Amino acid sequence: MGQALWTADELAAATGGTLVAGKNWQVQGICIDSRNANTDDLFVALEVERDGHDFVQSALDAGAAASLVANGNVPGAKLVVKNTQSALEQVAIAARKRSNASRIAVTGSVGKTSVKDALAIIFSQDGATHKSVKSYNNQWGVPLSLARMPVSSKYGVFEIGTSSPGEIAPLCGLVRPDIGIITRIAEAHLAGFGSVTEIALEKASLLAGMGEGGTAILPADDACFDLLQQQAGYFSVQNIMTFGRADGCTVQILNWNTGLDGSDGLFLVNGKQLQIKAPVTGMHWAEILAASMCAALAAELAPDVIASAMQLIKPPSGRGGLVTLPLVNGSAVLMDDSYNANPTSMTAALDTLSRMPAKRKLAVLGQMLELGAEERRLHAELSWPIEQAKLAKVWCVGELMRALHQKLPAQRQAAMSDDVDGLAADIYAELQDGDVVLVKGSNGSGVHKIATQLQQIAKAQKSGK
Repeated sequence: MGQALWTADELAAATGGTLVAGKNWQVQGICIDSRNANTDDLFVALEVERDGHDFVQSALDAGAAASLVANGNVPGAKLVVKNTQSALEQVAIAARKRSNASRIAVTGSVGKTSVKDALAIIFSQDGATHKSVKSYNNQWGVPLSLARMPVSSKYGVFEIGTSSPGEIAPLCGLVRPDIGIITRIAEAHLAGFGSVTEIALEKASLLAGMGEGGTAILPADDACFDLLQQQAGYFSVQNIMTFGRADGCTVQILNWNTGLDGSDGLFLVNGKQLQIKAPVTGMHWAEILAASMCAALAAELAPDVIASAMQLIKPPSGRGGLVTLPLVNGSAVLMDDSYNANPTSMTAALDTLSRMPAKRKLAVLGQMLELGAEERRLHAELSWPIEQAKLAKVWCVGELMRALHQKLPAQRQAAMSDDVDGLAADIYAELQDGDVVLVKGSNGSGVHKIATQLQQIAKAQKSGK
């Protein structure tokens, strides 16, 4: 067993809590879901949708060494505190203070997870790198990710998200990033903000918690760029790097090509052209990689080292990966971008689909949630990029998608469904050799289940079942 992530005494010192029923334990990890507990984990009993105290025994049965609780009337070794959320945040702060790691935080409306994962791969070529798992970017995910950072880490990469005003600044205050990245601003979570300008201001609050001498990385091509730059000045961030296609960017995208076999293009970096290749598909990846290049440059990695590492990058699950779907005669390709969606990311995905060398281009589109009063208009307006992409058929899923379905010409209307049940088998049966089918929608739309079921059918086809 290697060095412990935390000892009982270290956790007690960080939280001011009381050790009960054992004081000599140590942990190798931290979890908040008993279903994901591993051997020698610390189980944190948060009181969110359900009371975590009810699952302490389950976590211990799975191998957890101890629990962090506010109610001491639970089994096993435990650290008793007044409030487990506050205690988790205190452990996160202690993790930051004890480590010399360079900390990078990523926010924005699109591309956060892809940038975070790309940076983790790039930085891992230079030293031990810790990152947020999945999309752990909210009020419990950020402190959990930070608390999990080993003291030996050279880099820590954290994703920070929001669905309503006032959430980012305190989370950024925990991380205190040396490098802060803001990706594109888009019409996401409009229900909580009301306007894109308010979204931009919330994203810019990432800069409020930056460490002294920190570097802000901003999207030069974004309509909110001037506002973001203004906010950087307001928060006294003096080091600013930019990415995009605009002249004068720190990392300027000169060209970008994408296809089923990956993407490549030219970036202008420090006055020199740099060839970039990556096994990812989509025009939006140019900005993801350009933003990542900025962050790695800010950490003083060499451009050629960064470019080489980019050849190892793969899209996160549900974010544009390609899967072959075998058919009786030939095969089709699934473009699984089903993790989440907003109007900007949906349009980008349709643009990527339009560039695919397919006999037919198909799409399964789930409703986009949390868009506020303009939700039906924003769904209906997807008809234009669909027309531009010349899609053969579109399956619309969820009540809000009815606005799009009704606007599509009859020949493009595959089906309109309020739920996902049974759709995967029907869609698979419609596929023909050479088809490319995009699956995309908000996580709450459930279309990720369709993507999963299509892959399950494909696996059964390959095994001959």
